[in-house]
Amino acid sequence: MLCRNKRDQVSFLHVFHHAVMPWPWFLVLTLHPCGDPYFGAAFNSLVHVLMYAYYALALLRIPCPWKVYITRLQLFQFVCVFVYGWVSIALGFSPRWLALVQEALMAVLFVLFSVFYSSKYVARADA
Repeated sequence: MLCRNKRDQVSFLHVFHHAVMPWPWFLVLTLHPCGDPYFGAAFNSLVHVLMYAYYALALLRIPCPWKVYITRLQLFQFVCVFVYGWVSIALGFSPRWLALVQEALMAVLFVLFSVFYSSKYVARADA
């Protein structure tokens, strides 16, 4: 985006998301590398495969049928990982504090992505 001088696409959400996400993974990989953190990573990988496939199709100017569902899928991902965190706490899969870090991050990302989604898609539907 920056190389193409598309600075309007660099939002607070984009910067926050990419600045914050490495830190929980650093905590997981250094302090609790065993356990069950694969679920969030696997779900996130699926979402990113679909996102980058959309970017590739857009670059080739091919219409992408799932474009409108990408942010919804991300919101769904945050909810699923949030719920999985509570299951992880209840069943003792990982340390409580680490699951709570994940819970907090999923809640913040859900709010930020919801604001993005409502400003991008809901506002257009009302116009």
